[in-house]
Amino acid sequence: MKNIFFILTLAVMLCAQANEPKAAGAKAAKPAETKVIKVALACSSACEGYRDSYNSDSDPRRVWGWGEVLPGYFSSNVKILNFAKSGRSTVTFRSQGYWAKLLESKPDYVIMALGANDSKKGPKYTDPATTYKDNLRRFYKEAEAIGAKTIFVTMNQSMVRGKDDKPHFNKGKVMRKDRIPYSQAVIEVAKEFNAPCIDLFTEQAKAMELIGEEECAKFYCIQRDSNRWDPSHTNIMGAHLLANIIATEMAKINSPLAKEVNKKRLWQYKLVPVIKKRGK
Repeated sequence: MKNIFFILTLAVMLCAQANEPKAAGAKAAKPAETKVIKVALACSSACEGYRDSYNSDSDPRRVWGWGEVLPGYFSSNVKILNFAKSGRSTVTFRSQGYWAKLLESKPDYVIMALGANDSKKGPKYTDPATTYKDNLRRFYKEAEAIGAKTIFVTMNQSMVRGKDDKPHFNKGKVMRKDRIPYSQAVIEVAKEFNAPCIDLFTEQAKAMELIGEEECAKFYCIQRDSNRWDPSHTNIMGAHLLANIIATEMAKINSPLAKEVNKKRLWQYKLVPVIKKRGK
């Protein structure tokens, strides 16, 4: 297990290099014209494109959203449109105009991953058994009305801040209890529409517990202002972990988009059991 961070860092570097444009003058075969598949992301801070907004800091230790690195896990036919915005719930994502902008982009697919802020009291709050489900249903129907197919994603997990000010598991487990009813609601609404659903909540917990607490702490960012560890938001390594899990599960669903997953990039999740075995 001691070498996991080095191996995953190397893999991120290789993934980034593969996305770099070819040098000027390099000869390349002219690609055949194919339809661009637009995939819009509806989520909050875990997915946000920080390099595309107010934060131009490329420091890999700072906050990175999985939506920023997700394009590397799909074919060149796919264009990721990241509408994720920090702090938004299913209520405020709509009321503040982000959903309208998403629909205006006329995507072919919507990855619906909102809900991490719906448990917070106040104007963001929704009841997971009633209003949250209603909001998801409305999102689905409105996306369907413009010809977009929805793929639901359950909530992301996080760690907790320990007495040493570092990220830790919650009593030895990866479990955000406040997000359990919302993740279950996502699964239930997806079943209502017979729509694909990626259970990030479960798969992330499995992966992190397999990797171990000490190594997982390295997946979380260092806050810009306080320079403290943030146990809720990922750095570039954590963003790749989440994007890789999502892409891995995407490849399994019954959707044409599954064929666009670049399986050669699914390095991280496959390495976990191998590294775990070697570390024993």
